[in-house]
Amino acid sequence: MQTYSLLFYAKKAKNNPELSTIYMRITVAGRRTEISTGQTVKTSQWSIKLGKVSGNSPNGRQLNSLLESFRAKLFECYNSLYNEGKEITCENLRNKYLGIEEKKLLLLKLLKITTQR
Repeated sequence: MQTYSLLFYAKKAKNNPELSTIYMRITVAGRRTEISTGQTVKTSQWSIKLGKVSGNSPNGRQLNSLLESFRAKLFECYNSLYNEGKEITCENLRNKYLGIEEKKLLLLKLLKITTQR
């Protein structure tokens, strides 16, 4: 059983260093991939150590709650891959999270492709 880790981190925007975009970093077996959450936060409000918004403001609580929902969804994706017997890699987890499915070719389509060559 392959385990994974998830880290939220903020990356400063190039055009505005006072704002940071929040990313998720998924790591499996030493390999990692990153996904933007599409959320921004004031750089001064981000806690690097905790990986979430510091303080107790309503916006901070809402954003932290959203990050926890992202964590829960990723855990569901992990369980789904595990239950389906698929290999758990950071790419597979990312694709499952983003809803990118493997393209499955039917046997007949494969035969058509190989006979046309």
